Amino acid sequence: MKCLLLLTALLSGTASAESPKGWGIGLHTGASILKTSGATWNAGPSLGIHANKSLPSGAFLRFLLRVVPMSMDNANAIWNQGAISSDSLDGVLIRTQMLMALRYAPEFQAPGAELSLGPLLEGAIGVDVAKTHVDLAGPEGIERISTIEPLPAFHVALGLHSVWRESFAVDASVAGQMLLSFDRGERGGGDDLRVLFLLSPGLEFSGKF
Repeated sequence: MKCLLLLTALLSGTASAESPKGWGIGLHTGASILKTSGATWNAGPSLGIHANKSLPSGAFLRFLLRVVPMSMDNANAIWNQGAISSDSLDGVLIRTQMLMALRYAPEFQAPGAELSLGPLLEGAIGVDVAKTHVDLAGPEGIERISTIEPLPAFHVALGLHSVWRESFAVDASVAGQMLLSFDRGERGGGDDLRVLFLLSPGLEFSGKF
């Protein structure tokens, strides 16, 4: 019985003394690295906003909206036409992601401390709206070709969750993401399903209320 009472006292001291607040809203910043067979796009910054709602289980339901601009790295990897003058090609990819996530981030606090720390685990699904703008050299000068394609997105993230005075949170994480893309060729036959992989380190700041 004495051991049980001692264990209860220790757990109550390490866990956060107050129940987590219901809502949180804040800013997201980070980077996004898109991996393709030809390394077509450079890494780009990731900026956005996010909101979360705490659940009775202790997890959080989150919504993340972020924009990731990327510049073209290797045009030859797109068209496979041999040597192409870099002066004749230019392109940008603007990705807008809308993700719904379930995050588990327990908080542990030492007695008398104002800072709580804990691990972070998240799974998310959503859509990545990819807008591609490419400038090509044509017979009448530079021509711009633009495409828009919504891509199903899935990701898993690991990181560190920290809360100051139960009101201000800073989360650092690294997410591995998978995008599904359909290469719609001009010839007959079904669409060619392609899987794209991304690595997204990020830092998020939020206020809790």
